[in-house]
Amino acid sequence: MSSLSAEKLAAGLRELNRVYGTKLDKEVLESVLEICGGDARQAVAFLQAQQGDFIDPGPSASGESSLPADYMTKPDKYVAPKSDDADESPAVRLKKLFLTEAAFADHVGWREKDYPHYLAVLLMLIEKRVELGASTKGRILAAAWNSHDWPLANYLLAHEEQFGLIDVLRGEFLP
Repeated sequence: MSSLSAEKLAAGLRELNRVYGTKLDKEVLESVLEICGGDARQAVAFLQAQQGDFIDPGPSASGESSLPADYMTKPDKYVAPKSDDADESPAVRLKKLFLTEAAFADHVGWREKDYPHYLAVLLMLIEKRVELGASTKGRILAAAWNSHDWPLANYLLAHEEQFGLIDVLRGEFLP
């Protein structure tokens, strides 16, 4: 049940429909209007906010600002958290393996250490048509042949748009 009057809600919806047309559901627009206290301009600002933008969700029931004025201000000596490589999942590390110029030994090592993840990330990148580097494709094929993984090698070669004759030759001449 809305705390806005039917007229105020209808007026706000008309204003938001002028801006957004039928891109957003009526229920979404009503909810945003409710959050913004029926103010259509504030609802538009709320819907168009990007990451880092400060949008006050409106006054509280007592009429005061709902957030402190310095809410978005970072404290003195604030340091953004840094990503720790130890926390990376195998999928993230494998994605880096495939998208950088990793050594042949790295491909063989990952196949031996965690073949299911290696295969899953590789197949996902191929199916999503992510362009792999030429030397990376050669190393992937060479690692498959080195491990006698003929089904994978045949599968890769069946994707001629990504693994062609040049990649076969590169894989053939890797140490």
